[in-house]
Amino acid sequence: MVFILSARKNKMQKIKYFLSFIKDLVKSHKLAVICALVVGMIYLAPYLFFIASLGGDYKGIPMMSTANEDAYLLRMQEIMDGHYLIGSPVYFEYKNEWPMMPPAGEMFYALPSLIFNISIINVLMASRFILPLILFLLVYFLIFELSLNKNYLSSKINAIAGSLFVILGYDLVDYRTLWLLLTGKIGFGAKFLLWARPVNPILGAIFLFSFLLCLWFIIKNGKFKKTLIILAGAFLSLMIGSYFFSWGLALSVLAILVFTYLLKKEYRIVKNLLLIILTTVLATLPFWFMSFQASKSPWYKLSVLRNGLFYTHQLMFNKVLLAALFFYFLLSIPALLRKIKLVLKDRALFRGQFNLLILKDWQIFCLSLLLGGLWALNQQAVTGMTIWPYHFVQYTIPFSIVTAMVLIYNIIYIKNKYVWGLIITIVIASSLVFGIGTQAGAYRKSYDFFAGQQKYKQVFNWLNQQKKDCVVLVKEPEHAWYELNDLISGFTHCNIYASEQTYSLMPYERSHFNYLVNLRLKGVSAENIEEYMKENEVEVATYLFSNWRGVYNLADFPDFPDLLLAERIKKFPQDYREFLKKNFGQELRKYQIDYILSVDPLTSELSSQLGGVRQEFNSGNVFIYALKK
Repeated sequence: MVFILSARKNKMQKIKYFLSFIKDLVKSHKLAVICALVVGMIYLAPYLFFIASLGGDYKGIPMMSTANEDAYLLRMQEIMDGHYLIGSPVYFEYKNEWPMMPPAGEMFYALPSLIFNISIINVLMASRFILPLILFLLVYFLIFELSLNKNYLSSKINAIAGSLFVILGYDLVDYRTLWLLLTGKIGFGAKFLLWARPVNPILGAIFLFSFLLCLWFIIKNGKFKKTLIILAGAFLSLMIGSYFFSWGLALSVLAILVFTYLLKKEYRIVKNLLLIILTTVLATLPFWFMSFQASKSPWYKLSVLRNGLFYTHQLMFNKVLLAALFFYFLLSIPALLRKIKLVLKDRALFRGQFNLLILKDWQIFCLSLLLGGLWALNQQAVTGMTIWPYHFVQYTIPFSIVTAMVLIYNIIYIKNKYVWGLIITIVIASSLVFGIGTQAGAYRKSYDFFAGQQKYKQVFNWLNQQKKDCVVLVKEPEHAWYELNDLISGFTHCNIYASEQTYSLMPYERSHFNYLVNLRLKGVSAENIEEYMKENEVEVATYLFSNWRGVYNLADFPDFPDLLLAERIKKFPQDYREFLKKNFGQELRKYQIDYILSVDPLTSELSSQLGGVRQEFNSGNVFIYALKK
């Protein structure tokens, strides 16, 4: 009994200590907390204004970021439907396959919905505010902790400016877009801000910056070493389970730090950094088991190519990273030269530690961010493999901004406070103007589209009343294709029969068949199939590609061509003519199908080809049919 009471007392003391620590932290950084709340509201505001402006016409279909948000939503819905591994978020047939992309990120949205019985849409809405707020604070604290003179208010203002730059002014590093914007050739808001997109890259960024903070505290030999190692391993594990680009960069930075501190012979730091890797390996065993099981599928090799894998040794050069490296050395060289001169005078010191001794920990850490980014972008030169490396810039740009802001404070501020003040004023003002302008512009441009989608709520309600995992074949005008085909899986527990999505272990034949079906529903004839394919090259590649170089028509990676795409395009017209000769209804029954959804009634000719249909539902110009048995 005494032992139990003592344990409870210790637990309460730890809780009180933690709450006291948080209270003091908020009090010390209240300006940053206020700014984080403002940033959260900038991200949330368009979605709240959209609901308020529609009033009673809002039916629960929110304004979305338009950047694959529907794809993430349908993965969340898949978890809600009980398919927790998300073997196939779209197709009925492949749900028992091992997942190509584990749903660690989507679980952060689905679990609150399941536990608290909140709709997934409301969880999404809350995340618009909470996640950018958290990311702002993480970036802020990383810049702040890397800064000298942390007792000065200026260090906090500098960190706030850098965090605003990352969260609101991210796209300002694109000098072409910035010039077009300043000259009035384009307006604000072609799309919402990057971190408005759910799951990734926002969660990947939160895990990544949390991981980096743990690394910095471990290097600085602070308290709670074991806790920090476990936390760093946990964040790295979450990245491995959710987003390649975040953990690819995390491991790259970690490797650079291990190598650097080995050269400096600071073995305590090296040991602690290596323990993170050990912790991560143990925590991610379920992930590696699933990956191993997936690799045994006969469709695996083709499926990983369709998911963005490249076999290439091509180098990639990122202008932002190179500019940040130039800025780093430009500001650091005078001080480095002075230190080298001092080190060279002490020959014993020179022989023992070489010139890495002249670098302070914050300089090593910033340099590791930049070199880690360059390695992540170019590791394929050694390994021969990479996954759509363009997505690394989602994080290498923040790395560059963080490094630049730390350098501006630690070097420029000390030399000339007025120059520093001018830079900070420009950064804060431009980030706020750009962030608010982008959100407002995207809201205006997206409003009519998402307001028009409210009419589909009755359709989704009806489908949700049908059996779980029912399958819907969508036929709609080409201009409206996006509106329904993928949204059905996001807003209902039904699956799609024919989609261009290939994010699961599945044979190429299914994508080929999907395109045959969609073209026949559109009424493309045997005589004009070549002409249609010529006029719709992007659509053709979307269904028939074998890797992402082909689907995006990339000039990069010349050592990795899409040899199959040209062959498939050449063969497809004849395949389509043969498909037109077959009984359409029988062909459709090769796979599970329950309903055909059509914008406008089916023609009598198409109904006859299908072997007869029975109308089950109609709302406005949307009709749902069942195939007659």
